[in-house]
Amino acid sequence: MGAIAAAFTKGPRDAEALVEIMLRAMKHRGAKPRTMRVAEDGKANLSVGYISQRAIEAQVFETNGTATMLDGSIFRTPHAARFAHTRLTRNLSVAKGARSLLGEPGAFACVFQQRKKLHVFRDLNGLKPLYYARSRNVTAFASERKALWAIGFKDTLRVNPGYLYAITEHRFS
Repeated sequence: MGAIAAAFTKGPRDAEALVEIMLRAMKHRGAKPRTMRVAEDGKANLSVGYISQRAIEAQVFETNGTATMLDGSIFRTPHAARFAHTRLTRNLSVAKGARSLLGEPGAFACVFQQRKKLHVFRDLNGLKPLYYARSRNVTAFASERKALWAIGFKDTLRVNPGYLYAITEHRFS
């Protein structure tokens, strides 16, 4: 069991602090939280995090300024995060990599960070939960709604199964 959380903020608000709050709200899912401040320049801040009961390295893979966090499993591989990261970085676009990954059997929710961009999706059947909430200055994702409630959001939405959500400083699509 594990959980993922990510926050993209505009302005001075600390995305890493928001991710830490969300992970504390999901502490029943594991005892080894890990957060990463990915990008910070005063205009926009991006942070991602993961909590797990198992070895955390099995669900997080980082290389060359990119990071993949996976909650769940891809059935044909024991190193799901590394497998997902390879699929997402070796294709010409993240969208093609995500489509390729969505064709694999498994139950997963995935957060992929590339520079100051955040890509989020979950398996085609929607077996692993993933939610999001947005305001003018914050976009946040988490494995549970209560994590989003913990940072002040009242209205949360479910990430649609098989859809790729892309977030940058200027866009949410």
